Amino acid sequence: MIPKYMLLLLMVLGAIVAGGCADSITESEPSVLDRTRVNAVFRFSDVQAVLNNNCAFSSCHAGTQLPNMSAGQAYANLVNQPSFQGDDYIEPGDPSASYLFRKISGGPNINGVRMPFPGGYLSDTVIDSIGAWISRGAPND
Repeated sequence: MIPKYMLLLLMVLGAIVAGGCADSITESEPSVLDRTRVNAVFRFSDVQAVLNNNCAFSSCHAGTQLPNMSAGQAYANLVNQPSFQGDDYIEPGDPSASYLFRKISGGPNINGVRMPFPGGYLSDTVIDSIGAWISRGAPND
């Protein structure tokens, strides 16, 4: 048999839980990050900043390893340019057909490892923003 104080405790806890439930689900306002993600337009200058900080080093893609992703070189070397794997590095309008996008997102049909390596992958927000830029036609803006 359950002691009276346990029964009373269960009833009080049940009332607290039931009273704390909302009658309906409400949506909260988007967070600052959500608004930034929704409203921001990633430009090639933003893509170049990502490349500068994560790829275009002397030991990586700043001339010693193809493609050269250095400032002033990256756009011409990436957009509508075939990779060694066959697909263009950047296929304007189609992130999934863009080898570079698949390489940074860990997508299918990539040779070697996901990039950037080593040092950690790009955030989902940055990857999504680059994908949106490609979807917009990869303008040189």
